[in-house]
Parts: sequence; C-alpha cells; structure tokens
Amino acid sequence: KSILKASGNIKLIDENNKLIIRAQKILYLKNQEKIFINGEANAILENIYNINSKNILYDKKKMELSSDDVTKFSDNIGNKFSSKEFKYIISTKTIRAKNLELLDSQNDLYNFEDAIVDLSLNEIAGKDLSIKFNNQKFGNKENQPRLKGNAVYASNTETIIKKGVFTTCKKREKCPPWTISAEEVRHDKIKKIINYKNAWLKVYDVPVVYFPKFFHPDPTVKRQSG
Repeated sequence: KSILKASGNIKLIDENNKLIIRAQKILYLKNQEKIFINGEANAILENIYNINSKNILYDKKKMELSSDDVTKFSDNIGNKFSSKEFKYIISTKTIRAKNLELLDSQNDLYNFEDAIVDLSLNEIAGKDLSIKFNNQKFGNKENQPRLKGNAVYASNTETIIKKGVFTTCKKREKCPPWTISAEEVRHDKIKKIINYKNAWLKVYDVPVVYFPKFFHPDPTVKRQSG
C-alpha cells in the first residue's frame, strides 16, 4: 500500500528545499506524496525561519506545507509571527496566513486579516491592517500610537498603506481627539519620512484641515528642523 507510519523523535530532512521537520508521529502516503504530521511539530526553513505548529500537511506534489491550527514562526532578526492558519509554498518561498499577528524587532505589533509573506524578498502584503506602535517611540509612553488601513505592502525600504488612519491618542470609548486620515500613507525607511497623500486632519472626528500632500519625520527621528 506504500504507507509508512512512524513515531518517536522523527526528523524529516528535505535538503533540496532546505526544510527540516521534527515531530513525534507521521503518516506518509507514498502514492499521493503526502506526509501527515500528527500533533505538535517544529519546522526550520532556509536555516532562518522557525515554525511551531500542529497537524501539519506536507504535500510534496504541490510543494506546500500547511496547517489549519494556530502557528507561530520567527526569524533570526527578532520578528515573531502568529497566525490562525498558514500555508507555505516552497516554489515561491511565500507564506499565506489568516489572522496574522506580527511583533517586529522594534516591538511594533501588526495585525492582518489576511497576508502574504515573501521570505525571499523579505516583503509582506495584506489587507485590513492595524498597527500598535511601541509607545516609547513617540516620546510619551502614556499615548497609544496606532494606525489602521485597508491594504498594506511592506519591504526593507518602505511601507505603503491604503486608506490609512493614524493617531497617538490614548484609546477611549468615543472617537480619538485627533486623527490623520489619508488616501495613502507611505513610510520611506531610508529617508525616515512618512508621507501622506490627500490627507485630512480630524478633531473629534470632524474634518478640520485638508492636505493634498503632507509629511513628517518617522518616530525614529528625535528632532528635525524645517
């Protein structure tokens, strides 16, 4: 029947795809080229990404690694991910995740309803984003700086957010005292500038000032003239 069952300190090594999986119980269906990993499992990708999940399916025909259980994965520069379910496509080195939560190396917390992470380019794209920034960045730890957007693209050099709303006001039941909403928010990580396109400054949810274009230094810049 070409079925292999194994249990106890299993180590699955795929050298061609730079994938190592450790588990306690597997079922290998040779004719279908599917490996079912039952229970908890740990996977290492590209010697960079560490994945901890449960009940993983390794489909060798489709070259996919997936799980419908809560999955946590991290890289070697301090980024930590958590998702409700995930699928890793080996050929494109991309991860598709639902309800993705990312705590980056700067302690900023990102939440996506749906996201695609490109491991080869170190890029992420997703929809329905909310970001809770590290309070210390904005000079007042009592504030709660945050940003929401409909869609986002992020790389090592820039972050682009569509239909973004930003404020540093502390959360409360009513609307924040002030917000900046924009058609597009672009963070240039090289120049350390945040640019806004078609932006409105709102005070207690009432539009007050319109800016076709607006920019300011990002939180990593302590002081800038001009």
